[in-house]
Amino acid sequence: MSSTSENITLYSTVNSPFSQRVSVALDEAGVAYDLIDIDLSNKPEWYQQKVYTKGLVPYLVYGGPKLHPGETPSSDAIQIPESSVILEFLADSFPAAGLLPASPAGRARARLAVRAVDDAFKHVYPVLGGGPVEPLLAALEDIQALLPARDGSFLAGEGEGWGIADISVVPLLLSLRIVAGVLPGGLAAALQGERLARLWRYVDEGATRPSVAKNVDAEIIKSRFLAMVAKRKAAEDAKKD
Repeated sequence: MSSTSENITLYSTVNSPFSQRVSVALDEAGVAYDLIDIDLSNKPEWYQQKVYTKGLVPYLVYGGPKLHPGETPSSDAIQIPESSVILEFLADSFPAAGLLPASPAGRARARLAVRAVDDAFKHVYPVLGGGPVEPLLAALEDIQALLPARDGSFLAGEGEGWGIADISVVPLLLSLRIVAGVLPGGLAAALQGERLARLWRYVDEGATRPSVAKNVDAEIIKSRFLAMVAKRKAAEDAKKD
């Protein structure tokens, strides 16, 4: 396990798969960090004013003094937005964790997988809003096609370890399945069809890792998603009045 003497603070939304990616990677690397939860449906003003002007999460602060909610990070600290960039930073900072393969070919496969899942996520919000499911299913098939045929293997290829490619995929698809389960309609059934059977076996294998089980909480994901839906509906109803 790697360790660090630097303070690490992760500003995160615990129900966001992008935030979960980073917390899973930190736990896989075995490093200590402080997590500050930012509820995006009730975002504190200080976060955008003092931490990250765009107000998005995840946001990693590496170095400087220990941070508490409402405080401004040190100008000497490394500050990184965007989950995929943070994952690369962690892989480079803690090489002993093996978050990226040692071989150039394995690294290329891992990065292609990260890109594929980010492309797939573009189809998630339209589907959650009642849009067509087929573009999402096709994008998930593209991810499935990157998997080796043998169960128990990972996205970077046969013989490679579990790393940032898998960390990018597994929390997102677990969260998607959880949310689909509370939505009316046939999304949950469409996702779980035979067409994506290999992909879901892989996701279920990843869900057993302690780092994933710790950071992907089904009840929190459900409750915050339903709260977001209720808030949007209330706003729409207010416009009609």
